[in-house]
Amino acid sequence: MPKMRGLLGAAIAVLAAFAATAAEAAKYQVVFEFNPKHGGGIEPQYGALAIDSASGLYGAASIGGTGNKGMIFGKPANSTKYIDLHDFGGTDGMYPNGGVLYQPSDGTIYGTTIYGGNAYADQFVGYGVLWKIDPQLGFSVLHNFTGQSDGSSPVDAPVMDGKGNLYGVASTSDEGDGGTIWEYSPDGTFKVLHTFNGTEGLNPPARLIMDKNGNLFGVTANGGANGWGTVFELSANGTFTTLHDFDGTNDGGVPMNFLTLDNKGNLYGTASQGGAANYGTVFKLAPNGKFTVLHSFSDDANGANPFCNLVLLKKNLYGTTAEGGGPSNGGVVFEMGMDGTETVLHTFAGAPKDGATSYAGLVLGPYNNLYGDTIAGGRQDRGTLFDVKAK
Repeated sequence: MPKMRGLLGAAIAVLAAFAATAAEAAKYQVVFEFNPKHGGGIEPQYGALAIDSASGLYGAASIGGTGNKGMIFGKPANSTKYIDLHDFGGTDGMYPNGGVLYQPSDGTIYGTTIYGGNAYADQFVGYGVLWKIDPQLGFSVLHNFTGQSDGSSPVDAPVMDGKGNLYGVASTSDEGDGGTIWEYSPDGTFKVLHTFNGTEGLNPPARLIMDKNGNLFGVTANGGANGWGTVFELSANGTFTTLHDFDGTNDGGVPMNFLTLDNKGNLYGTASQGGAANYGTVFKLAPNGKFTVLHSFSDDANGANPFCNLVLLKKNLYGTTAEGGGPSNGGVVFEMGMDGTETVLHTFAGAPKDGATSYAGLVLGPYNNLYGDTIAGGRQDRGTLFDVKAK
């Protein structure tokens, strides 16, 4: 094990050491194509990529790897290859459904898997795990979910506060299958902060975000007053508040990814369904509770059905759609002004030369480069990593 730990630490150090080039990237380019051959991971899903200061990317392939149960990868900047950081085998987790948290201070990576753990067996997939990759000590499971009061099927990356506490969501639980909000402290203490009961939302699908005061914000994909999901807040003192109930029509429904917060306290996000044409929306929720639909998608060249998070840059929002766009119906990368005006930055063409179907959204890197992934496209049609230049 010491030799393997050393190799892992060296691999993460190599990733962090790659320097970003000052030259502007092409408007859009595929920087990596996933390939199942030789145990490679495939089909990254909902979570946005993590990025270091040198434009090295970190993420999770939902399936593939040597055991075909998913894997964690790092892709150095300016490289067409990735580094395999961990292959899941079942008892250590399986099927990561989301992104990862990368800590630039020490290179530690955190994440979850929706199945696997110590309850895993040949006839039972398990309840999921919270895991950690330390550059020196390697991979470890921090918490095995039990499917009882702590919940099951944790999704996406946790968020960390200034004291090192991790916060995340489990998408289901034993109390109405509603899901939980949990906390994991540096001393190993696991605590459930909230259990969803249906009327306030069901099945949180993505990570939480935290403001400067320690308040947590997120979405549920189902439940709420109308059954189409919610936006919620869990305050630093533990008070839970439903901030908005989606109606599935004009304002959208079934939000599937995490929120974005500006310095005035406004929240931005996407709903994958609903809106004027029933192909999803981009929305803004002000601190006073005012909800505004900034844009409703139609099934046309501007894309349809956004499952993404949004990146806020220079008063513009950037994201992806999973469908619509061109003949491939593989979605688009878009820029959106605060007045709802959409500009398509790229239309996915699909295999063999381009990606298709981006659920994850984007992450902002140096020089205003945006990075994302697709679950399809590329020469093997098993997903890609790409970058695109923000205006």
